[in-house]
Amino acid sequence: MEKNNYVYTVEDIIENKSTEKKRIIKIAIVDSGINRNEELDDKVAKSYNAINDSSKTYDEYNHGTPVAGIVAGNTIGVNPKVQLYDVQFLGQDGNGQLEHLIKGIEWAIREEVDIINISSGFQNSNTELEEVITKANKHNILVISAAGNTYGFGVEYPAGLPNVISIGSVNKDLSKAFFSGEGKVDFVTLGTNLKSITNKGKYDNFDGTSFSAAYFTGMISILISEISDKESAYQFITNELGNYGYDLGVKGLDDKYGNGLILIKENLKHYDITR
Repeated sequence: MEKNNYVYTVEDIIENKSTEKKRIIKIAIVDSGINRNEELDDKVAKSYNAINDSSKTYDEYNHGTPVAGIVAGNTIGVNPKVQLYDVQFLGQDGNGQLEHLIKGIEWAIREEVDIINISSGFQNSNTELEEVITKANKHNILVISAAGNTYGFGVEYPAGLPNVISIGSVNKDLSKAFFSGEGKVDFVTLGTNLKSITNKGKYDNFDGTSFSAAYFTGMISILISEISDKESAYQFITNELGNYGYDLGVKGLDDKYGNGLILIKENLKHYDITR
């Protein structure tokens, strides 16, 4: 792929797409649960606890709530005009089991979401996880996952799978964030000092590829809301989005920055770049 030296924004990409109608995008946040607060009270359409197979979730780990706030918070979210599907598979210590992640993805598929956001990962994958993500893809569901805070070591799973969009983090000067994993990275975006809401309903700033993935999910939800059907949206993101990444690092696709940086106009002021 040729190096892209132009800083595209999501808004630029939308201008190049012809659409018939604007869709409300359904996003599954597969994480530690989402606590309701002033940012998220009206955002969660449905909840599922994959740990105990119930409809009640509670974020004791303070992770799923800030992830959701970045995606869709009323005043702080990238795209408040979405519906969230709250899936808990992480416990109060932030640990989770692959079997519960798989159950959560299965539930999200049945709910016919457009995007599954997984802002956590494991050192290894397994056949069942790979199969359920392939099943999601067959239903035209985009799976977006954090590359992992591995401090330059390998990308975690499911981000490391070929049919998952793996997101790394950059600093304001466009250098790779020191904590961001390297290897199978597809795109990068903001990863430090991201404002969100805590599980206690307080505002705070967050760092990490978990929150970069959330930011990316919010941006992609804006973009695909302008593409009139789910299949076309899935095909565009998986086959064409790489053409719009602002190239960083060595020329072309690389292990630190992937296909490069994707932005919304609001992002431009955060970076030391002009266009």
